[in-house]
Amino acid sequence: MLSHPSGCLGRLALTQGRRLADQLGFAGRIFLLLWQGQTRHWHIFWCLTLKEVFKLARRTLALLCLVGFMLGYLWSLLWFDTLSNIGGLENISKFLVSIHTIQIAPIMTTVVVILCYGAPTTWELGVMKSSRQFEALTLMGIPPEHYLAAPRLSGPFLAMPILLTIFSLASFFGAYYLAWRYRNQTIFDFAFSLSNQTVSRHFFTMAFKSVAVSLSVSFFCVYNGFKIEVDGLNRGSATMGLAMGESFFYSVLTSVLVSVLYV
Repeated sequence: MLSHPSGCLGRLALTQGRRLADQLGFAGRIFLLLWQGQTRHWHIFWCLTLKEVFKLARRTLALLCLVGFMLGYLWSLLWFDTLSNIGGLENISKFLVSIHTIQIAPIMTTVVVILCYGAPTTWELGVMKSSRQFEALTLMGIPPEHYLAAPRLSGPFLAMPILLTIFSLASFFGAYYLAWRYRNQTIFDFAFSLSNQTVSRHFFTMAFKSVAVSLSVSFFCVYNGFKIEVDGLNRGSATMGLAMGESFFYSVLTSVLVSVLYV
């Protein structure tokens, strides 16, 4: 017999509620370990964090520059004539700063980071847990949440503002190449017009978005990596899909909320 729709919705809500409670507990354990100083060798933690920053930059930097340049080029190709007729150079610069950099750049950066860093991180943690490396750390008195989870949360937190800036700069170069290069506009005039359209709230918005996006991407990828059961890599594809879906959904959700509150 088919289940009643209300029953299906109830089970779905109950499952999601339990999962959310488990995620909050996982985040709380990581926070308590850091707060209580369970890891006595802080220099090791920061070395691992910087290693994750380097890994994230190495995996995403080239693709971010390419996607950013092509996206700026595409926006100019589609909208340059229309925006020029409406408001000239100032209107184009305002569009690039307010719409592209604030709204689109965080989402596109999120996609690249999830594909190039988040998904491999989930799989890496799953392999480590499946091969019982977590148990080995626990037997040695080393909390896996700190040495394996915390650096993978801190790395994107430190790197995301830089990656967003690089993506935006690449987009500006792409827009300049098409829209200003063929109009004999100097790059100094282009940069000056962008600076005139940039206000302090744009920097605050990008800062909050970088925090929200980095924590969303890293947390859900790390959480799902920790949730893979021992000898459970045969279900790794489902876990990977869930990790990527949750990371993207909550990253976009928090990005939209920050836009509503601060723009």
